[in-house]
Amino acid sequence: RVLSAGNGVEAVEQFATHSVEFALVVIDVDMPRMNGAELSRILARLRPDLRLLGISGMSCDPTNASQLEAAKKLTHSFLFKPFTAEVLLKAVHSLLHPSIVP
Repeated sequence: RVLSAGNGVEAVEQFATHSVEFALVVIDVDMPRMNGAELSRILARLRPDLRLLGISGMSCDPTNASQLEAAKKLTHSFLFKPFTAEVLLKAVHSLLHPSIVP
């Protein structure tokens, strides 16, 4: 089952309501109302065992470097956009099944 959220605040609300159902959360670094690093910190505090996959289309220029680096450190895996569905599926698989090599 997949749930989606339009912004970071909505994601926290959904997580609070359904926290035991989540195995993985895909977090975009650049979101309205709460950035990906902030969301990652909150979710990690609420459920330390939760797997977090960060994604971003941001460049590494100085204006957003700190937000991007924070999100990369707080997530278990990170993908830069654009990426293919195959790359996304492999990242999800490796986070959900770390002992199984695809």
